[in-house]
Amino acid sequence: MDRKKEIEDLLSSLSEEDFNTIKTILDKSSSRPKKRRGRGGRKKKKKKKEFKKKHTKASDTPGFLDGVSLSSTEAEELKEASSSDKKLGVYRPKDSPVKPRKSSKVEVTCRVCGKKEGISPALAGVESGRYKCNKCSCMAG
Repeated sequence: MDRKKEIEDLLSSLSEEDFNTIKTILDKSSSRPKKRRGRGGRKKKKKKKEFKKKHTKASDTPGFLDGVSLSSTEAEELKEASSSDKKLGVYRPKDSPVKPRKSSKVEVTCRVCGKKEGISPALAGVESGRYKCNKCSCMAG
């Protein structure tokens, strides 16, 4: 308690100028970010990247060729090219999405526990007698 009273007496005895200088020094020291100990610096917040479509046609985007001035020959070439594309069916949408092929499964027995499973031939490998099921491959031995 004596320490507190001493500090109060010292602060009350200070002049306005001294008090203001001490206050500015304290404000400057507290606003500085703390340094990290050890390796690495401060972690910075990363901005979220916006999702962008990978495949967009230039003709689908709004404002395509709005700010571009074309000469008369270039405009004719553009009309000619778009008409030939329509005739050839270059930009026609696909009728149905591509469906994955169904692969045939191979019947294999585990060499450790003897469990029979139907798996993809790519997982079975050349020698089907060496196959181990997931449960047995996680165990030691």
